[in-house]
Amino acid sequence: MRESRSRRFDAVAESYARGRPPYPDRATRWLTDGMRSRVLELGAGTGQMTAALAAWGHEVVATDPSGPMLAQLPADLGVDVVRTPAEQLPFTASSFDVVVVAQAFHWFDAERALPEIARVLRPDGLLSVVWNRLDESIPWVRRLMGLIRPDGPGPRDGDTRPYLSSELFADHRSAVFAHWQEVDLSALQALVASRSYVAERTPDDRARLAGQVADLYTEHVRGTGGLRLRYRTECDRATVVRSALPAPTTSPTDDGGLLVDFR
Repeated sequence: MRESRSRRFDAVAESYARGRPPYPDRATRWLTDGMRSRVLELGAGTGQMTAALAAWGHEVVATDPSGPMLAQLPADLGVDVVRTPAEQLPFTASSFDVVVVAQAFHWFDAERALPEIARVLRPDGLLSVVWNRLDESIPWVRRLMGLIRPDGPGPRDGDTRPYLSSELFADHRSAVFAHWQEVDLSALQALVASRSYVAERTPDDRARLAGQVADLYTEHVRGTGGLRLRYRTECDRATVVRSALPAPTTSPTDDGGLLVDFR
């Protein structure tokens, strides 16, 4: 069910690339403990976090199960790109210093993904998870979310952190960073269209919502500067406990590299 729902993003990949916010530099540095590392990014999507990691000089392998999403990832980032789900990673054990998951962990089958993440991490490697959460204390943003999420927060908006209770990870740490996203009408409509619960609507419903978003934007914009969205970037970091891994029964690959290069 989670995989079929996550494939909703295939049809809105361009909107996702155009409308989703970036991540603040301070958060990216915190997620990797300030050290240049070999990083595996799971659920990379269209590359908002990938770009931030590459800018810090990390050696990055970006993965996602969606081909259309990965096709939007900028080709000039200098990263390896692999189409694969988080639950079955085609990498050897102890291949990465850090695994980063940005705005995607709620799509994973944690029972299957967490052992895979632990397997590919080197001893003392980090699992780092980050969420960009809109600040709904701002009245017009609260109205916006009321339009796109009329039934209130759903399960995918919740605090989904199964890694906190997993015996595979310890030394949990958290941090929060604030940042802003500047949006014009096109970017705001793209941000709305990229939401999974909007992508699930009928074409008529999505068109009606786009009109409502345009009306809200026009009501609040001043001059040509667009609008600003405030985010809380919530970060978690934990150290792998490799001794808690079950004995391996199969070996996905013995070459230490990629099975499939999506490019």
